[in-house]
Amino acid sequence: MTFFPGFLGNCDRNLLLKRYTKVQLYGIKYCMFLFLQSLETELQNKWDKDIYHLTSVR
Repeated sequence: MTFFPGFLGNCDRNLLLKRYTKVQLYGIKYCMFLFLQSLETELQNKWDKDIYHLTSVR
């Protein structure tokens, strides 16, 4: 399971330790979904700050 990056550490580790059931696979997909959502939000916030900075300089 070394190919999973560290962000899955926030999720239930049992998902990774047991054999996958359908529910567990959905759990892992959900973890990845949450990670991508948080990443998107972070990038959006950075973008908003950059835009604000660019517009406020003028």
